[in-house]
Amino acid sequence: MRVILASQSEARQRLLAQLLGHRQFEVRPADLDERRLQRQIIDGEPLTLLLAKRVTRRLASAKANAVWQTVAQRSRVSTLVIGSDQLLYVPELQLIAGKPGSFARADRFLAMMAGRSAWLLTAVAVVARGGRPRVSLQAARLQFARISADERRAVLRADKPYNCAGSFKIEERGIALFDAVRSDDPTGIQGLPLMRLRRLLRDSGLSYI
Repeated sequence: MRVILASQSEARQRLLAQLLGHRQFEVRPADLDERRLQRQIIDGEPLTLLLAKRVTRRLASAKANAVWQTVAQRSRVSTLVIGSDQLLYVPELQLIAGKPGSFARADRFLAMMAGRSAWLLTAVAVVARGGRPRVSLQAARLQFARISADERRAVLRADKPYNCAGSFKIEERGIALFDAVRSDDPTGIQGLPLMRLRRLLRDSGLSYI
């Protein structure tokens, strides 16, 4: 079966290769205005954890669907598309944090998060024969530490997590930003929850071995 990853994230590519082993896959980022879609889903509602989860699931599904629509009809019977999305939800501030895009924004955000808790939400969606997405979501609880500005900036300069939701790479030096991490799958925190993805692939007719 042809497998397409609807993401340009190097972390997701690395994780998918870890799961699939010898099986090859294509990388085809979704052409999607994520910010616009996020605004449409929220549509003025109070930003609760439930709504943040809905946003994450919908974005993962939309990415997978966007790439699925580019697959020729004759090829869909033997094609599978994987989409994923990750957001950091801060209950105390009722906000969703996406990718900072720069050192300055990441530094300001992490300074604000010192001592606070947050949910890191990671959704994965699989579209295969039939065209209906199968979606699963992981919610990890994070407790940010209180560290010095010098320590925080040293982590940022080392990891450069400017394209990462929440401004950190927990699998690298970013672990120093936290006092506690509660998760049932560490790969989800890195960007692609492989335990959930394995089940979705199996349900879609693809063995991961």
